[in-house]
Amino acid sequence: MKSEVLAQQFMELFDLQASGARAWQVSLVDGDLAWTDGQQTYDQEPGASGGRKFQAWVASWLPIESQL
Repeated sequence: MKSEVLAQQFMELFDLQASGARAWQVSLVDGDLAWTDGQQTYDQEPGASGGRKFQAWVASWLPIESQL
């Protein structure tokens, strides 16, 4: 079964993803992570809830460097 409406929705979603609207480049700046979308740069994960940031902070104390 073919659906032109569904195909159009997928194309719109793909175009949004490919445009970088939901893409972040993560890099190290002076030893800290930085997120950029090409227009703005953030020093904390954009869109992350307080709980998510807390989990990341707790995980940063774990000695898992050798596992990465």
